[in-house]
Amino acid sequence: MRACQQPGIPEDQVPSDSAPTNTKPFDKKQSTCFHPGQGCPPGFIGAVIANTLALTPPRLDQLAYEARVVGDGSRQSARKRVLSTSLSMYSLGMPMAQSHDGSTARPRKPIVQISLDLTSIEEALGHARKAVRAGVDWLEAGTPLILAEGLRAVQALRREFPKHPVVADLKTMDGGYLEAEMMAKAGATHVVVMARAHPATVKTVIKAGQDYGVRVMGDNLGCEDKPAAARMLEDLGVDYIVHHVGYDERRDPEVIQARQGRTPSPLDELEAVVKAVNIPVQAVGGLSVDQVLQLPEFGVYHLVLGAPLTVDADSFKSPAHDLESLLREILARLSR
Repeated sequence: MRACQQPGIPEDQVPSDSAPTNTKPFDKKQSTCFHPGQGCPPGFIGAVIANTLALTPPRLDQLAYEARVVGDGSRQSARKRVLSTSLSMYSLGMPMAQSHDGSTARPRKPIVQISLDLTSIEEALGHARKAVRAGVDWLEAGTPLILAEGLRAVQALRREFPKHPVVADLKTMDGGYLEAEMMAKAGATHVVVMARAHPATVKTVIKAGQDYGVRVMGDNLGCEDKPAAARMLEDLGVDYIVHHVGYDERRDPEVIQARQGRTPSPLDELEAVVKAVNIPVQAVGGLSVDQVLQLPEFGVYHLVLGAPLTVDADSFKSPAHDLESLLREILARLSR
């Protein structure tokens, strides 16, 4: 299995201080390079962004959570890459917490993302406005939304919410470079590729991500060995793992019967997935409010709110409950 050969962010992969339109690959001469960090945690050779304060807000939010740690003598070279959080957070005095492997690498306050799994731009924008007012950090153009409205949905989110990272959840299986390029040009800051795609597809999505300044999430939906799939995705070079139990799988009577009446949940293998990798993990698939609030206990600090919390799980329309109030409640409970 090939390990990732990216022990940090090369100069030509660091986002510039231009607006996040992602319309062309980075120019090495115009990109920002790292300088040695000050006051870095013991055992690390730190790196922080020289012009952090000049970055546009989406890039600042993004880099503050995911810029790379360069080097750790106790790790193999294949692991000298993402440990989850920028040392710029450390240098700026933001709270840090211990990761599952004992390193100081994750923020205490989780990142919260909403999945806009709707079928119209208007409804998705309405949900996004409620989410942003409630304090949600990231917006996701869900698969149903992209299928119904195309990349116009990503463009609409970028126009209305220029300060928020936007995930385009197209679930790429083939044509990796083109799909990632199109999503980046539409305004996405993050794209999703499936672990069950050919490794060549994963690599081309990662190459497009490097060329256009977007992060890549690897989704283990449908994999028989999800921890192994997560390791494979990390070795290929993705930035995040989406640990995912699918909509149909969770509702299949035969699957539930085979599990003695218990619905499959991303919590089932979450601990093993988190331990398998050294990059941030999301857990996706029908979680309740209480289950979402448990995720930091597993070492998951990037929380995704989706069906049935944010959309009706049967109609993929607005839920009957007050969405904004629910989001405010969840965020308030996370901050306690």
